[in-house]
Amino acid sequence: MKKDDVSKGLGQWLEFAKKFEKAGGMYMHLQKVIDSKNNELAMKIIRFIEQTEKIMHLIPTHETPFCENGSKIVSHNHFGDVIFHPEDFDTYVTRVQNENKFSYGIDLMEALKDEPTANATFLDYLLAYPHLIQDCWFSEPSGVVSKLVYIIFWGTIYEDNAGKYVRWLSKENGKITTGTKTISKMNGGDTFSWNNRALVYVNKM
Repeated sequence: MKKDDVSKGLGQWLEFAKKFEKAGGMYMHLQKVIDSKNNELAMKIIRFIEQTEKIMHLIPTHETPFCENGSKIVSHNHFGDVIFHPEDFDTYVTRVQNENKFSYGIDLMEALKDEPTANATFLDYLLAYPHLIQDCWFSEPSGVVSKLVYIIFWGTIYEDNAGKYVRWLSKENGKITTGTKTISKMNGGDTFSWNNRALVYVNKM
């Protein structure tokens, strides 16, 4: 994730945090830390405030997510306002993927159409508040975080001149990265194997 993206997320969090008063001068201190570009310290302060104030993260999954110029949103499944609890979300792969085989995106989109998949608004929220991203989403059975795992947000389908696509999230050595994968069969399209996991809202399953 770019520093500008992190700073933007911290700024959004600060605006949200100003609605709370119990932490007193902590928010003023947080503003100074953000102004100094010390994002690491700012995130530590945020985690402290969240723990002491029991701040809830309410994700407005019905809102329109980020969309690149030249793209459009084809479909956007949502669950309204969702309070984020890590245990309410898990990763999911189809039987074909689990057997170390791959699927074309267009086929996988059909296979996942009835699953409660997280959408791109949820992804945007995670990028703004990266401390909410769970290591277990990227873990191997051994518990080791794998740099090969991509979390796919199938709840929002985009389209541009090259065809339909979805957005993904990955984590390598603590660094958050994001991008897109094509799900059309036009020009071959991208394939999705065991390491391309859908994030699902298990509370809705």
